[in-house]
Order: sequence, then structure tokens, then C-alpha cells
Amino acid sequence: MSTFQGVPRVPPKGSRVLRPRGEAAPPQRLSAAQGTVEEVAAKQKEAGVLVRKNDLNGALTLFDECLVEVEETLDGLPKDDLHYMTLVQARNDLATKIAKLKEFIPYEYYLKSVK
Repeated sequence: MSTFQGVPRVPPKGSRVLRPRGEAAPPQRLSAAQGTVEEVAAKQKEAGVLVRKNDLNGALTLFDECLVEVEETLDGLPKDDLHYMTLVQARNDLATKIAKLKEFIPYEYYLKSVK
């Protein structure tokens, strides 16, 4: 066995701790950006449900919360991070959705009366 500075290149057989068969793998740790992406996606789904129920103000509130979370995460995130472009795209999509919802706010009364 070759060594470099007296340290073997391959550890001895009993030194590695193996997981028994059938045991679940330990959960992966999520980065803050990845956690934010998942939270924002869940909130956007909730907001979509509110839009379908004609609750535009509630959906607008959720979209605003999502936008704030995305912007807070982007403030401390370097541009070379894996999730940077995903968050930038989410921010742009949220801004578009908020603008479109604000256009329909004056007509919310008519949407509710159609039910």
C-alpha cells in the first residue's frame, strides 16, 4: 500500500461506517435559498387557489409576502449561487402576477357577483 507522508491512501476496512440495508438515508440539508424557493412555490399555489375562489386581496397579500421573502434571500446571495437565477426569475414572475392582480382589483365586486 502506498503512502504519502506516512498516511495510507485507502482507509482500513473497518474504519468506514456503513448504513445497514433498508435504513433510510439521512436527510439532506437544504440551503437557505433552496428552502425559500420551496416555500415561495407553496405560497404561490395557495395564492392560485385564492384567485380561483375570487379572493383577489388575499392572493395579492400572499404574492406580496412571497416577493418580500425572495428579495430578502437575494440580498445576501452571491450571483454564482445555484439558486440565484431561479430566485431572480421568481421575483420577476411575482412582480408580473402582482401587477396583473392589481388591474383586476376594481372589478372584484363583479367577479364575486357572478357566482
